[in-house]
Amino acid sequence: MGAGLKAAVAGKGQARTVIVGLANDHLGYFASPDGLKRGGYEADMSFYGPKMGETFERAFERLVTFVDPWGM
Repeated sequence: MGAGLKAAVAGKGQARTVIVGLANDHLGYFASPDGLKRGGYEADMSFYGPKMGETFERAFERLVTFVDPWGM
């Protein structure tokens, strides 16, 4: 999902993006439907079902706004 988020940001003109997550987060993982099908730790720790990753990506894309604090 991180690669998809970076691509969404790059499409809005941002040259560099860093994805940061929190360790031991109570929300678990937001996995894509494909990630859930593959299984493994991330899928086992994805508590909100197969649509949560997609829902998160849509919300993220709506929130992406860039403000240049230096006016460059």
